[in-house]
Amino acid sequence: MSTAENSDPNILTSFQFVSDIHLEYYPQHKPHTWPSISPLAPILILAGDIGQACQPSYHDFLASCSTSFDHVLVVAGNHEFYQPTKPVLTVTEVLETIQSICDAFPNVTFLNKTAIVIDGVRFLGTTMWTQVHPKDQATVAAYMNDYHKIFIERPESQSASHSKKYGGWRIATVDDTQSWHQDQRDWLARELANPSDATALPTVIVTHHAPSFHHLETNHTAEKGFKTAYASDLTEMMRNPPVVAWISGHTHSITKKVLGGGNGVLCVSNCAGYPRARVQGYETGKIMVLKKGDSGVTVAEMI
Repeated sequence: MSTAENSDPNILTSFQFVSDIHLEYYPQHKPHTWPSISPLAPILILAGDIGQACQPSYHDFLASCSTSFDHVLVVAGNHEFYQPTKPVLTVTEVLETIQSICDAFPNVTFLNKTAIVIDGVRFLGTTMWTQVHPKDQATVAAYMNDYHKIFIERPESQSASHSKKYGGWRIATVDDTQSWHQDQRDWLARELANPSDATALPTVIVTHHAPSFHHLETNHTAEKGFKTAYASDLTEMMRNPPVVAWISGHTHSITKKVLGGGNGVLCVSNCAGYPRARVQGYETGKIMVLKKGDSGVTVAEMI
């Protein structure tokens, strides 16, 4: 636990946050080669692309995190769904696998359109796939691995749209990810609008994909026709007063911006990047605290 949390009575909670560790590019059975995260706060947020859920490193990394932190909150990124050369799991099966892994540890929570309250703070989490712009859809479908390594149905299902290229497995399409985006966006809107005691709590939103195009200012790949595959404009959801912070990943960049209305929402990302293309400025020790401000309103700060 951070010393700041111990010394300041106004602090509600604090947490570390990382994303895009990409364990799939490390030796699977050599955990000493994997990135490590020293605990400096009671909560760890893993904002997606930790690894491929079908590989053993994913389970073992979460097991390690569970012994180091009081709470571990997990969101799936797009890479969690990626399959090896020969696919083994559908999207639904990947979600079930991640849920099963998280359920094995009492302090690890899979945020899959899920809300959890910890220390008087509400955390809302989902992948938040994006709404790809029509003019970008052909380019995105051709060049992004989401549409070559994520599978919807097995060959034995009755769908007539299976591809011989992938051994009869039905590959994900832009229409699929568009549908997931709308479903997750609708869920989040309902959670923020739902009149209950929980909606009055200070709220932190966790997604893998970015909630604003401001997050792409240092991502040059996103400038080449892929912008709407990395982010969506969700700033209208930041105008809800209980929302104080938004954690995201996916962009392979470091972001710290205050967006939205009112007191503003602190939007941050802390992407590690690939082993041979580490993101400059990535640090596992970045800590966000939520504390009562002078006016009694909860604010988010980096320490």
